[in-house]
Amino acid sequence: MLRFRCESPSGPILAMGLSFDNLRLLEEQKPIMFDLAPYGSAGDMIVAHGDAQTTVALKNAFPERHVVTLTSNTLAALRRGEAFEVPLADIEVPALRSGFIFAGKTERALVDMLRQAGLVGSETTVDWGEYEAHERNEVADCEPCRGAKHRSAESRQSLRERIYRHPNLVAFGVLLFAALVTLLVKFLR
Repeated sequence: MLRFRCESPSGPILAMGLSFDNLRLLEEQKPIMFDLAPYGSAGDMIVAHGDAQTTVALKNAFPERHVVTLTSNTLAALRRGEAFEVPLADIEVPALRSGFIFAGKTERALVDMLRQAGLVGSETTVDWGEYEAHERNEVADCEPCRGAKHRSAESRQSLRERIYRHPNLVAFGVLLFAALVTLLVKFLR
């Protein structure tokens, strides 16, 4: 999940970019929880998949945490490229007026999208440390890491996608195969 704080004329906004893997984990009933302190607020935020009953259950289980619940329709809309505003002031999140939730294939794709839109400048430093630690399954308090279930986006690509990304390797492979067949034919004669 990509998170950052930005300022608007009506108050501070917490932007939350979800990868498609994040959306899948939410659908598997694996909420995302994070500390709000780095964004100028206090407490923890839980982002979960469900309905109003899910929100009530999470608030009862974790009364000190702020809960944002995304429905199945919202997750589908996020996959289609829609974005949503979440009134964080309504759920009593201190020092943040609202949240802005959007999604993309991967966290890196989200940053690229923000750069292309001019919202993240070339001089902006992006800290990929936590993301890369998850990709290497090295985060101790992360259930998917413990099960070695994180995979990089490249490892999830189909063979066709990987071949199209490296056409020179394909050409080399075809030439190597042809050379081996030629040698085999000469050897068998």
